[in-house]
Amino acid sequence: MQEISNLIQPLIIMPIMFFFIYIFILRPQQKKIKKHEEMISLLKKGDEIITEGGIVGKIYNIDENFILLEISEKTKIKILKNSVQKIYKE
Repeated sequence: MQEISNLIQPLIIMPIMFFFIYIFILRPQQKKIKKHEEMISLLKKGDEIITEGGIVGKIYNIDENFILLEISEKTKIKILKNSVQKIYKE
């Protein structure tokens, strides 16, 4: 009888552990990714943004994967869309 309980115990603990991992780790991470993707899809020319590297600039041009970012007068850099951290609002 004790052998059966030794076999059943891991079968009960594993789903409970997966449930807690999903609730506290996977689900919040998925929400964060979804929110970031939504923010990126709303970007438009003229928005001021902050990149993951800390560069602040105004979107000069935008296409499917890249952004041409104006960081000062006559100075533009090309960055990946995914490297945008947030929209800058003063």
